[in-house]
Amino acid sequence: MDCVGGIAVNAAGYCHPAVVYAIKEQAEKLMHTSNAALKLASKVTEKTGFIAAKGSFHGRTLGSLSVTFETKFRSRINKAVW
Repeated sequence: MDCVGGIAVNAAGYCHPAVVYAIKEQAEKLMHTSNAALKLASKVTEKTGFIAAKGSFHGRTLGSLSVTFETKFRSRINKAVW
């Protein structure tokens, strides 16, 4: 899992045409990879616990918010999702 996705900005830069093209191509194939990865991991392992980095944010879907660092999001959503 990508635990530090925001750091990609430092490596990839801002709006380089090749990076923009690659992102557009990938977006047409698959979106919300964090949520899909969480569902797959949960199904395959039959576990519902995940480790998240301190200060992490994985997206705005329910599955992604269920593993975010902020307890105020995680505690309420975990009851609904898992």
